[in-house]
Amino acid sequence: MQELLQDVDGVIHTAAMLSTGLRSDPLRGLEVNILGTARLLDAACEAGVRRFVRASSATVVYAGFPVLGSDPILEDAALGVVSHRPGSLYALTKQSCEHLALLWRDLYGLSIVSLRLQPSSAAMRMLLQAFPGG
Repeated sequence: MQELLQDVDGVIHTAAMLSTGLRSDPLRGLEVNILGTARLLDAACEAGVRRFVRASSATVVYAGFPVLGSDPILEDAALGVVSHRPGSLYALTKQSCEHLALLWRDLYGLSIVSLRLQPSSAAMRMLLQAFPGG
């Protein structure tokens, strides 16, 4: 993978196995989502990529909602909000990958951005239709 990233300034990582796929094959989903992200982080670092942007998910904070109260969640809310047990395998993989990315930043200096995306129901329907079982 490192060869593919030569002379690349930035990576936008959106690949992941979705909840349906994770439920049907949890071990494969953990491998794809967590180890796949770790492999890509490592290859990006080795190739000298400057910026790594990854798609996380708003699901990583769902379990923390009861402790947050009714106020809006601030954009720079502490990562401690996601320290509660994830509510799904998908949330677990996204949360784990956020922590992996932060470690790559701290250990290897890779510039990291994690975006906690919340899909619209229309976008989700389109994704599910495009990738059945994904």
